[in-house]
Parts: sequence; structure tokens; C-alpha cells
Amino acid sequence: MRRSLPGWLAALAVLALAGAAVLGVLKLREQADLARGKELALERLGSLTNEQSSLEWQAVAADGAGGGVLAKEIGTRRRAMDAELARLSALGERPDPALLDAATIHQQALGHELRLLAEGRLDAALAVGEQRVDPSLSRFQGVLRRTLDDSASKAQSASFRATAATGVLVALAALFSILLLRAFQGARRSLADADERALRQSERWFRELVQNASELILVVKPDTTVTYATESAVPVLGLMASDLVGRRLLELAHADDAELLRDAAAGVPTSRFECRLSTRNGSWVVLEWVRGELADDAGCILTGRDITDRKRLESELRHLAFHDNLTGLANRALFEDRLEHALSGVARHGGGIAVLFVDLDDFKTVNDSLGHTAGDELLRAVADRLREGLRGSDTPARLGGDEFALLLEGVLDPEAAVLTAQRLLASLEPPFEVDGRHLAVTASIGVAPALGGGETMAELMRNADLAMYDAKGRGGAQARLFEETMHEVALTRLELGGELQRAIDEGQFELHFQPIVALESNSILGAEALIRWRHPERGLLPPGAFLPLAEETGLIGPMGRWVLEESTRALRRWQDAYPELPLYVSANLSIRQLDDPEIVEQVRDALAVAGVTSDRFVLEITESVLADESEGPRTRLQRLRALGVRLAVDDFGTGYSALSYLQRFPIDMLKIDRSFVEHARPASSSVNLVRSIVQLGQSLHLDIIAEGIEDAEQARTLVGMGVRAGQGFHFAKPLEEERFTAMLARGAVRDRGLTEILR
Repeated sequence: MRRSLPGWLAALAVLALAGAAVLGVLKLREQADLARGKELALERLGSLTNEQSSLEWQAVAADGAGGGVLAKEIGTRRRAMDAELARLSALGERPDPALLDAATIHQQALGHELRLLAEGRLDAALAVGEQRVDPSLSRFQGVLRRTLDDSASKAQSASFRATAATGVLVALAALFSILLLRAFQGARRSLADADERALRQSERWFRELVQNASELILVVKPDTTVTYATESAVPVLGLMASDLVGRRLLELAHADDAELLRDAAAGVPTSRFECRLSTRNGSWVVLEWVRGELADDAGCILTGRDITDRKRLESELRHLAFHDNLTGLANRALFEDRLEHALSGVARHGGGIAVLFVDLDDFKTVNDSLGHTAGDELLRAVADRLREGLRGSDTPARLGGDEFALLLEGVLDPEAAVLTAQRLLASLEPPFEVDGRHLAVTASIGVAPALGGGETMAELMRNADLAMYDAKGRGGAQARLFEETMHEVALTRLELGGELQRAIDEGQFELHFQPIVALESNSILGAEALIRWRHPERGLLPPGAFLPLAEETGLIGPMGRWVLEESTRALRRWQDAYPELPLYVSANLSIRQLDDPEIVEQVRDALAVAGVTSDRFVLEITESVLADESEGPRTRLQRLRALGVRLAVDDFGTGYSALSYLQRFPIDMLKIDRSFVEHARPASSSVNLVRSIVQLGQSLHLDIIAEGIEDAEQARTLVGMGVRAGQGFHFAKPLEEERFTAMLARGAVRDRGLTEILR
């Protein structure tokens, strides 16, 4: 018969078994607590990530302003995230490598976006936000969610095992000792309390996370009825959460976005969409929504982020990209896009369009005299009148400077486009009030139609530009319709422009001299030096064929120096050959030359090298120089006059004729333009105008020279008015130096002209 174990040994065995069971239960409890600790740490990681995202969008909405403070706040959240990761390690759990990798990528992308914002590169920051920050955030949240689900599963499993072990321990204790049973029951109650506290704490953290999120979170039924709303509805929509619950979200949606919202609530597959909602004050806020499913067909979760400021910024950037900042008109990019679209429409459906190029005449004078601020004000006023003179279907644009382009659609007749151009010119006639002054503005307009002929955008704009320059070349203040001959002229000018520098280098220019004679005696007083181009293929070219090109290309400077040097050398040769003649030579001085600070030294050097006295040399300037109110030209003219050089106003009467101009500048001579001299006939109705110009010059004690005298009747009429000198074909055309020298040998010209004298 077997003997039972002694009581104390049994008790000892029971106690040992109970101790082992207690240790096992405690170990399982510890594992459960560690699992819950990891779960809480992961939840805090999620909360910190949302806070970082909220701070990021605050930085974007503020256009980068306060970026430094926001960067510090984000840095604080990042350190807190690092602390949570460290806590995971302290709990004996190595953080998931995928979670660490996703967190690192998101932090790097976020840091890059903040640096771009701090540098003021808003467009680049927006691109980084869309291309890197948002995707990396979504990835990190996905990994975090999976890790959190796994941690919750482990915590639940550990809790289950601990509970089961406790039950076993209680059962064993009940068999042996009421005391142990009570102890185990107390342990179970403690464990249950801890579970309940952890659950309540977890629920509280989750509730705070949702309620304090900057995004608007809604639970929406398929008919868009809101069943739950976070308090962030207040800053986003100006509505309380209670104002939204029970209300259909469609009531607040913009009509254009209602269908998209309805589809998302009804379950049409979509993960992200934009929808505008009305706020309490009636304004619209743009929300970017992320849709999530709910179980048991309870509806869906919509998480909306306010992107109103971002959309407004994008709109402003688009406007700046396609509109002129000064006038608000379309810029070149938008104009060319609409022109290309209009040409495509003409090619498909027929009809016609026209392009008008508008360039203000002499706009540089406004900038030089009144300043660029006044010039900008004038450009804005001109843009307003051009806009008002067009239909709503037409497109006005500013291409740059004082050049505008207009696109007219539905043009079936080129003359209709010309009439529109003339109407626009008329709209510019009333003076503009700028900076307290009334300014008269004219413009040159080129018209290029496209009536289904297959013109390209580049050809049409080139044609309008050529027509505009043709209008400007004809004196401006007019509109010109494009003709094919304009293209040929432009090609010729282009070829000449390329050959002009070579002509200077190879010495293809020569001077011709037109005599200036005493009208009563026909004796020679001097000569005007006129440049000619002996082109190797085109023959002898007059100044009008190449001087405008020289002005545009800046080659007028070296050409002008050559004229100064050659004209003074010719004068020296004539003085040596005919010392008894008080002969002088005049040369033209362009505006570009007078703008050169070295012009005075160039004239002094030319006189010194040739060895002629300055009183035998005359510089001819145009009236536009007199109208320039800047100090530079006036000072240089005074310095030239101080050298002893005489100054003459060429083509007087065609520009800015005014007594005040003549009094302010050290002028010695007036050369009456040929357009007035042709009226110097007793029977002419305009003869008194010529007489008034002569009397004006005489009252200022200026020498008067008449240009363009064609016959003896004009010469006699001018002598009767008191004019003492003149030049023109009646006496001689411009001559080569050798022929002019031969004329000097005769001492005078005759009324029948030089052609017969030199036979």
C-alpha cells in the first residue's frame, strides 16, 4: 500500500507549483504590458506625424513666411518621434526596419520642402510637397498602421495567454487553499483593471488624436448625410461639429463638385478628390479629401485638408505666367498660344483672323525726359484704351517695352482689320494725363491678316512686325497692311546689315560734297559733306539705304568718326589749294553720336589731325536733339561750341520747332527744310510761312540757309526775304571731291547749274 506524501511536502509542492504558476503569469503579464507599450508608442508616432503634416501645410499656406519657427516646431516633433523609437528599443522590441526607413524618407522629403519654402521658392516647394512629401507620408502612415495592427494583435494574444494562465492558477489554488484562491482572484481583478485603464487611455488618446487633427474628419452615409464630425469643422468651415451631424454634405458642396462628392459617398472607387464647400460666411473653401471605407455598409470616412491658399497661389502663379505684370494684358506666351489655337480653327473651319502689332512712336523720349515711372503709367493708360477698343473675343497683349500685339478673330476682309487699326489710332489721339502733364501719343500699327491661306504663327507675327516697321518708316501715326514687298525690303535690309561692318573695314564709303552758295553772287561759301556707300554689287547707295541700319546696329559711331576725319582732311586740301577762299565744311551729327561722351574729343582730334581751324567747321544737328531735355546732349553741344565749331539746325521746321529750344542751345545757323523752300514762290499760299521762319531766324541773329532750291524763281524769292545762302539741285547735286575741286577752280556756280559748267 502506497503511502501519501507528508502534508508539508505536499504543501511545499503546491507552493512551488503555485510559485512557478505565479512566475509564469507575471511573465505573460510583462509580455502583454510590453506589447501594449509598443502599441502606445506607435500611436504616439502616428500623432506626431499628423502634427508634422499640419505644421507643413501651415508653412505652405503662409507662402514660406515664418518658416524658421515652423521648422523648429517640426524639429521638436521629430525628436519626439526619435524618443518613441528609442522607447520601443527600451521595451525590448527592435523597431520594424520598414517603419524606420519610411520615417527617414518622409523626414528627408519634409526637410527639403521646408528649405525651399525658407528660400522663397514656392513653386518648387509645392512640387516637392506633391511629389515627395505626400507620397512618403502616405507610405509611413501605411507602414505604421500595419505595425500598429500587428502590435495590437500581439498585445491581444499576450493578454489572452496571461488570462488563461491565471485561470489555471486559480483552479489549482482553489483545490489547495482558499487563501491562494483569493490571491489569484485579486491578481485577476488587478489585471482586469489594468486592461480597462489601458483601454480607456487608448480610447482617450485616439479621441484626442482625431479631435485635435487639423484635417476635417467626417463619417458620411451613402446619401452624404454626416453622422460624425470633428471639431476642426470650426476653423475650416466656421461650423460646429453639431451643425454638420445629421446634415447632408451635398447642401454645402459647390454645384460643379456635387457629382464627384455624391459618387465618393456612394462608394464609387476613388481614394483622393477635391471638393469645394461653403463656409458659414458664404465663401468657398477648397478641400482635398481622402476616402476610407467603413465596415457593414455604414458609409465612409472622409478626411479633408484645406488647400484653399495653395489653390489660390497656384492660380496667381498661372496668371503671372501668362499675363504682363505691368498692364495686366496677355503676355507673349499666352498671345502665341491663342494665336496658334485661332490659326488651327481657321484651318479646320475657315474664316479669318488678323494680327496687329502696335508700337508707340518716340516712346523713348517719354522715358528719357519724364522717367520710367511716368513711362510705365503711360503704358498702362495705352493698354486700357487698346483693351476698350477691342471686342471681347479679341486678345490684346504686351510683348515688351512699348510694343503691343492684338489678335482679331472673325476677320473676313483685310480692310476690316485696317479699319480696326485706324479706330485704335483715333482712340489714342486724346492726350494722356501722366505725372501732371498732358502727353500726345501716336503709334505705328502693322496689320497682317490670315484668311485660311495656311500661314504659320511665326509668319503671321513676322508679317505684322514688318508692316509696323513700314508704318514707322513712313513717319508713324498710321496703320499699314502687310505686302509681300515688305518682306523683300526686310531681306535686303538684313543683307545690307550683314555687309555694313565689312564696308567699314574695307573702306567702301566715300564723301560727296554739295555746294552752299551765296544766293546773290552764286559764289561758293562752303560744302555739306554727305556720305555714300560704294557697294561692290549694288553700286552707289544713298544715305537713306544704310544710315537707319547704322543707327540700329550702333555702327553709326565709327561711320560718324570717319566722316569727321575725312571731311576735315578735304577741307584742309581745299584750304591749301585755294587759301583765298573763306570756305567751310559742314557734317551731320546724329543723336547716337551726340550721346557718345567722347564726341567732343573726337571732333577736337579730327580738327587737330587735319590742321584746320574750328571756325571753318560746322556740325549739323536735327531738331529732335533740341527737344531732348537731358543734360548730356546740351552739355556736349556747349562744349563743342566752346571749341569754336559752329552749330546748325538741319531740316528746320519738320520737328520740334520752338523759339525756346533755339534760345537754350548755342545755335549759329538755321537750315530751312526743302518742304518749306518749295513754297518759296510769290504765287504760293504758303510763302508767308517761309517768310515767318526766315524772320524767326533773323530775330535770333542766326545765319539762314535754304535747302532744296530747285529753280531760279525760288532763289529770287528767298533773296527777297533776306536769305543769303542756299543749296540745292538748282546749283549742284552732291559731288565727288575731284568734281567739287574743279568747281572751286571756277570760283562760282551759275543759275543754269553745275552740270553745264563741268562739261
